[in-house]
Amino acid sequence: LSELERRHLSPGVTDSGVGGAGPLAGKTLAEIEREALATALREAGGNRAMAARQLGIPNSTLYYLLDRHDLREPPKG
Repeated sequence: LSELERRHLSPGVTDSGVGGAGPLAGKTLAEIEREALATALREAGGNRAMAARQLGIPNSTLYYLLDRHDLREPPKG
């Protein structure tokens, strides 16, 4: 698959409401990913293992994505 096309997306992603003004309209994949990470962490009360489970990803992937999106807390000390 070299290009992502509308037909590859689920209706939940493509049905963005009147005039395309849904919550995903105009956002990049990176922005959506970052928001999903931040939301999962917030809903898990900062518990990273719980956030990873909520997202359905391994802890190692969560840590990779946190680094990628600069969402890790700075080291204490």
